[in-house]
This record gives sequence, structure tokens and C-alpha cells, in this order.
Amino acid sequence: MARTGYDVIPVTHHYGTPEFHRKLYARLGVDQRQWHAMVEDVFDDVCPTQVVSPTTRADLDDYPPGYYVGNWGEIYAPRPYGKGDSAGTYAEAAYLPFADVTDPAELADYPWPSADWFDYSEIRTHCQAIKRSRGVVRYTPFSYDFMNNIARTRGVTQTMLDIGLRDPVFMLLLAKRFEFHYEVDKRVLEAADGEIDVVHFCEDLGGQNGPLISMATFDELFAPRFRLGFELAREHGALTMMHVCGGVRPLIPRLIEIGMDILDVVQVAAKGMEIEGLCREFARVVVFCGSMCVQSILAQGTPDSVALAV
Repeated sequence: MARTGYDVIPVTHHYGTPEFHRKLYARLGVDQRQWHAMVEDVFDDVCPTQVVSPTTRADLDDYPPGYYVGNWGEIYAPRPYGKGDSAGTYAEAAYLPFADVTDPAELADYPWPSADWFDYSEIRTHCQAIKRSRGVVRYTPFSYDFMNNIARTRGVTQTMLDIGLRDPVFMLLLAKRFEFHYEVDKRVLEAADGEIDVVHFCEDLGGQNGPLISMATFDELFAPRFRLGFELAREHGALTMMHVCGGVRPLIPRLIEIGMDILDVVQVAAKGMEIEGLCREFARVVVFCGSMCVQSILAQGTPDSVALAV
């Protein structure tokens, strides 16, 4: 962000499905750590250790192997997809604890997650180890991903309706999620004592043809919370990175205004996200992280077309 150049090209590789990584590592004869060293991935992540089990309820005690309970009481099930070498599984929210809740009063005694569930004692030691290997320390909570994560407890359709209607149940869940994750982030940053370089936030605000919500909705529901999160990161000497998918060009000035330093990733196939135009308009005030489209170039291209795009 100081724009004084860099001693190592800032490569990062932190996305990809398990089966893709399995095939990639097997083809190259390396493991995950060796792969990151090969491509000189400069980012290395720190996070607190969860020492208390997530929220469970009496009616959720018995579920099949491979299932697990999330911090908010949702249950994830392994879902298979693909065939042959492309076969894999992903965790899908199969039980949504708030799907049928219509009144916030129903959640008066709900066992909400707590920042006390985590151990922060090794954060600074881990940060220092990363820096000794010339890495960039990134704390990746992905915690402010309000729409995605509330949808995993309430359902995608209901969540989008909630946003439009300002449903009181959604507003309670929004407040609770921010309260929990902000406190976790605060404890992580305090424990790191200035050793974290980047805090990585997330919110999928865009679709293929533009933002999923209006600027007014973003300003009312999300911007104040992101601003507080960005300010917290900066108070502890960290830059702010935000993962935002889709055609979010209309929202970029506002994200910069409330404190975003790095935009991750640039989905160049989405409306308004051509990298040349983004650079002309915003490159003096924000850094772009990732502009190789995984939706078009990498997913559908040939080796020659990918090389040309690079």
C-alpha cells in the first residue's frame, strides 16, 4: 500500500476444491506445504484454536458420520458431486436452525456462540514464525460474510427476503453475528500485538450482472459493521483485504471509503469488472488481488488461452 515496490512477487493460492488440490499435488509429486513453497505463496494464515464445541441442542445429538455442527447450530452434511477423478464432496448446510423462526422472542434463550470458545495464546508465536520465513501474516476470519453465513442457518431465499423486508429475525442474527465475530477478531488482534499484516474480510455482494443489493441497503445493513471491522484492523497495524465476488464496481468507491485496502478477487468476466478500467479508476487508492477469472479463463480455457491471459 506504500507503493514503494516489493521484494517478492505477491503470489497467493488459497482457493480450490479438495479434488483439484489432490490432482494438482499428485501430478507435481508434492504436498500442500511444498506446493506453497514452490509458487512462493507469500500469505500464511493464523487463527485462534477452537477449544469448546460449537452450539448443539438436544434434538441434534444424533447425526451420521461426516456430518458436523456449526457454531450457530446449523448441521453440515457431505454432499457428493462429479465423477471419476473429478468426484468430490462439499459440506452443505442440511439443517437450518433459524429457518422457521418468525419472532426474535423465540431466540431469547438460544445458546449463541462466544469468543470464549477460542484459545488465542499461540497467535503471536505463530505470527513470528511466519515472519521469520519472510511470509505475510494474514488473519482470515471470513466472519463478516453476513449474507452467506446467515443463509446457512436460515436459507438463501429467506435470507434475501429478510434483507428486503428488514425482517426482525434477520436483524437479530445480523447483530449477533457481528457482535460475536468482532469480539473474536479483537482478541486475535490484541494477542498478535501488531504482528498481523492483513485481515481478510468477506461478503459476496455481486452477481454476474451487478450488485445483489442496493447501495442504500449496503449502507444501512453492512457498511457500518464493515467500517468498524476495518477500523479495528487498522488500529492494530493491519491492512484490510475484502473478498467480494461478482460485478461490484458500483460498490467499490464505498468500500474504499469505509476502509478497504485490498480487493480480492477481481471477477473479470462479471459486468463492469474489466481489469483495465478498474485500474484506471481505482489503482491509486486500492490494491487488486487476483484477476485470473476462475469462472471463465481457468474453468473453460486451454493451456494456451490461460498463458495468453497471463
